[in-house]
Amino acid sequence: MTKKKLFDWQKKGFSEARQTIGTLVATSGGKLIGFRGLIPGQYQVHLGGEEMTLLAGGSSFMWTVREEFRGQKVGLAMELKAQEMMPVMCGVRAKAATSLRIYKKSGFTVLDAFVRYVLPLQKDGYARLLTQHAGERELEAWCGEMDFGHDPIGPQAPDLEQMANSWREVTLPLGLFSLNRSQEFYKWRYLDSTGFNYLFFGDGRQGGYIVARLETIYAPGRPDLHKGKVLRLIEIVPRSPETWQEGSNQQDLALLQGVCAWARQQGCLAADFYHSTSRFNALMTGAGFKVQDPFDVQPLTSLCLLFQPLTYIITSANTFFRINPGGQGLLSLNFENTCIFKSECDLDRPVLFDYEDWS
Repeated sequence: MTKKKLFDWQKKGFSEARQTIGTLVATSGGKLIGFRGLIPGQYQVHLGGEEMTLLAGGSSFMWTVREEFRGQKVGLAMELKAQEMMPVMCGVRAKAATSLRIYKKSGFTVLDAFVRYVLPLQKDGYARLLTQHAGERELEAWCGEMDFGHDPIGPQAPDLEQMANSWREVTLPLGLFSLNRSQEFYKWRYLDSTGFNYLFFGDGRQGGYIVARLETIYAPGRPDLHKGKVLRLIEIVPRSPETWQEGSNQQDLALLQGVCAWARQQGCLAADFYHSTSRFNALMTGAGFKVQDPFDVQPLTSLCLLFQPLTYIITSANTFFRINPGGQGLLSLNFENTCIFKSECDLDRPVLFDYEDWS
């Protein structure tokens, strides 16, 4: 909130929604008492028939009320104003004791935890990033199952037009609820980001494309891990409809395996990926990933949650949405018919105070 360059980029959002949707503040006697962050954007929603509808909406970030005004329904008033302002709202990681309760009462559909996939890229380094001690034999067996002989696929300059075309051609026939990944979206979210340097793999044609970044571990007290790297897979957009239907297309798989091989060359210790559905299970497990069960985390998959700074916790992020097209009532939708990545709201942003030195 105190880094103006980062804040201004985050809240800018994309699409014509910026003309009507924006961050809300509450004041009393000229004093700021509440803040309701909203990132304007455009969502694709299937309302029936063969066509997808594009609706203005906003994603949630940083909702807070000055302590002495809590309990006076200031937060609720801002939330009701936000819901009145837009037909679609989406968010990630709501606090169970506060905002999540309001979301549930307001008819939001809630997914308690993202599906998180994890992968060791270096056995010993991965083991040091686990929150629980994993058996040596189990870890060796997992790494032994993986084929490390794939040709590395490095990053390339993005073709935003082709990426947007690929997204539209693949996801619209599936009727998936998601942010509309237009050229404008990609430029704002990744190329204009003031927080991280995002990398693009694939061309959106055969094998689709992947957006990722290399995260440098910040752990001054752990010289064995400090300044190590982790591959954070931000978006995976396969080209084959088969992959989106829990199948595994060879070209989609080859791209993912190639990106992981490249990350291994860069010295990355581990990789992870978050998604709102299990549609990519065959793709991810085919590349060697395992699912981290957020409700019963096993030692082998207990990869820590945060790397800047390194934090040995597992608590997975929830996600939630509310669709009220034309004020005609809430649209009921199963999460398996969504495509929400962890980066869609404000979770994929720096948390270190001196983030510019660690981006």
